Amino acid sequence: MDRTKHRVGKKPSHGLSRRDFLHLATFGIPGMALYHPKEAIDSSRLDRNVHIFYYPWWANPKFNGEWYHWNLKGHRPAADLASDYFPLLGAYSTSDPAVVRQHMRWISQARIGVICLSFWGKHSFEDLSTPLILDTAQRFNVKVNFHIEPYAYRRQSFIDDILYLLDEYGQHLAFYRNEKQKPLFYIFKSTVGKEDRDYISDEEWNFMLYRLRLDSRSDSVFLGQTTDLGRCLRSGFDGVYTYGVDTVSQWEEIGEWFHSAGLLWSPSILPGYIDYREKAYTGEKTRYIPREDGNTYDRMAEAAISSQPDILTITSFNEFHEGTQIEPAMRFLEPMGYLNYYPQSSLYYIRATRRIIEHWQEVKNKKITTPSKLPSAYNSPSINAPGTKSPRKNLMPQSRKAKPQLKMRQRRSYSRRVHH
Repeated sequence: MDRTKHRVGKKPSHGLSRRDFLHLATFGIPGMALYHPKEAIDSSRLDRNVHIFYYPWWANPKFNGEWYHWNLKGHRPAADLASDYFPLLGAYSTSDPAVVRQHMRWISQARIGVICLSFWGKHSFEDLSTPLILDTAQRFNVKVNFHIEPYAYRRQSFIDDILYLLDEYGQHLAFYRNEKQKPLFYIFKSTVGKEDRDYISDEEWNFMLYRLRLDSRSDSVFLGQTTDLGRCLRSGFDGVYTYGVDTVSQWEEIGEWFHSAGLLWSPSILPGYIDYREKAYTGEKTRYIPREDGNTYDRMAEAAISSQPDILTITSFNEFHEGTQIEPAMRFLEPMGYLNYYPQSSLYYIRATRRIIEHWQEVKNKKITTPSKLPSAYNSPSINAPGTKSPRKNLMPQSRKAKPQLKMRQRRSYSRRVHH
């Protein structure tokens, strides 16, 4: 388990320096100083074939006049967040230049070459931070593409929104283009069933993508979120990514299917999943995939590298609602109800990502001949190993009354809930 074993009455915090703890107690959580790790940045070694999903929807009163997303479903920031982990930067805003700069520093230190920016429509709140993110990414030699989310009017505005992104941001130096100078877009929930409110038929996708490709300025690469080869071909996507974990044991076979069809294959690795605190006040069903002290991340990386991906995607940099983030999290007081990366440091997943990328580069350059095995520090049992029990009985802050503990269920599918 990745929960700490310390109890109240010992150290005041798990890994916080005395200076930072006093700063936190004096000025409150939003006043937490930005953290600058010692690792140097070599921007020339960033891997353009590693893309990480990035969420620009975080807001706080200092930069936005109100809380957004940290306060979902009854939570009360700054101490009570809709997240099972507490960010090392506190309840930040992605409108804060210092925060975005620190994020890009961590991303580049992990040697990730591209961020996939969550896009919720033209002029949406998330879109407002795009210029800042592009400008900051350029400083760190990080490129930016877009993750098209299932917003309410996506079917009606998809073509216009793609053209908007190309016209508005396509000339920016940080805008990602592949080796053929084509933009790339990820399409979330692209092949859901008819019962899903975000359903768009394969024929509709095919028509919209055909329309876009008729225009030379919008001739782009589109990756759908699916492992269904038939639907991918009917929809006209150029390839697929997984985002979740449901098909990990079949990735080698799935990768062969898509490669044989001439399509791009991009498995998505994640360190774990937990959404207890976000849903605790509403009684919704929850999911939990334990991090197992980093072993879950390592096993997924092994499976992904073995499947010979064209692009390796990472879920995610900062999706704190679902606990998939690799962003540094604070070793916080246990009574506050937050998990942490203990016994590893707050920077563990940044460093682990860098080692995974270095290993993948060695495999691609044929410097090693065992692509299914990461360095010895990563050796671990099967991804399907048991051990998915709840990390604790009560995840809520002591100052509020929690609802009865939710019963766990077997995961049927990995479908990210829309937070709008």
